[in-house]
Amino acid sequence: MKSTKTFVYSTLVMAMVLGVFAVGAVLSPRLMTSTHASPVLYDEEQVVSLYQRSNPAVVEVRTVSQSAGGFFRPAAPATGQGSGFLVDDQGHILTNYHVVQNATQVRVTLHDGRSLDARVVRTGPADDMALLQVDAAQLSGITPLPLGDSDSVRPGSMAAALGSPLGLDGSITVGVVSGVDRSRPGIAGRPITGMIQTDASINPGNSGGPLLNSAGEVIGINTSIEQAPNGGIGFAVPVNTAKLLLAQGNDESQPVVRRPWLGISGMNLTPELAQFLDINTDSGVYVLSVSNGSPAQSAGLRAASGGNSLQPGPGGDVITALNERSVQTIQGLVQRLNEHKPGDVVRLTVHRDGQTIQLNVTLGEWPDTISR
Repeated sequence: MKSTKTFVYSTLVMAMVLGVFAVGAVLSPRLMTSTHASPVLYDEEQVVSLYQRSNPAVVEVRTVSQSAGGFFRPAAPATGQGSGFLVDDQGHILTNYHVVQNATQVRVTLHDGRSLDARVVRTGPADDMALLQVDAAQLSGITPLPLGDSDSVRPGSMAAALGSPLGLDGSITVGVVSGVDRSRPGIAGRPITGMIQTDASINPGNSGGPLLNSAGEVIGINTSIEQAPNGGIGFAVPVNTAKLLLAQGNDESQPVVRRPWLGISGMNLTPELAQFLDINTDSGVYVLSVSNGSPAQSAGLRAASGGNSLQPGPGGDVITALNERSVQTIQGLVQRLNEHKPGDVVRLTVHRDGQTIQLNVTLGEWPDTISR
């Protein structure tokens, strides 16, 4: 008989990073006393040099958009502020999509105080990325920031965040990479995977600015903050994800880069949930709902009957693999999907009613709005 116990599934992730650099005691054979050097947190000259050569390529982004207004209040201009950085000699600047979303006017301020008009060339809403362009002739003498490889980032490596937190342009904070391969909710309703966690201080206005390694290479784009009791935890979109916007070069025929869309909501299947639902597999993605008109609906994926994300109902499919590669979590499923483009046909391995079946799905484009 199935248990009637209510299962509440939630995940609380809190990472507390304490950097301790100790210098061991030096013992004298005669005096048997020890001396301790002061701890060195980082090479000061290295950080100063990194800042001096990188900061000229970092810009402040200011936007104007039209507010919706109300019955008794007419629509009025609303302003926003963030950061960005130069990536080539053609005037292209990377920033976050949420910095320029719905903007009717975008201007960037250079390190020397000059203000330039900017236009939005391309956006990737699902990854919270946007590419701007300014007049390249106005950037003489400014060296774009080199892009690193975010796949090689390791916890404990130095990380420096540049930008304009709270409008304070030319700011730098230094810390370490606290974690990698994090997954955070994106503004488009789709998880952003592979994010870099850092304890370098990130505040409102840092969004869109670069996260640099010790060599001055961009490893991430500072994007969000998770508030914690003793401060905030910063997250950056990995630079390898941002490279998707740059891969098209000057081709402006596709102003929006779309991620593939399957069209489900789901939750990680745990052994406890599997026991509660009487499912004889204990890992995968349990399908809670299937969007109307989605690729998942066309392929025949089944959603759970009733319930919610806290206490799901029975009858849902469990996705266990994509193209024969194991899928154990939602994050893993999104990562597998990110290896494909809209229009690709993928094969899902699905556990249903005690049996394993295969379903072919033609992936769609992640939509602006999703119908449940």
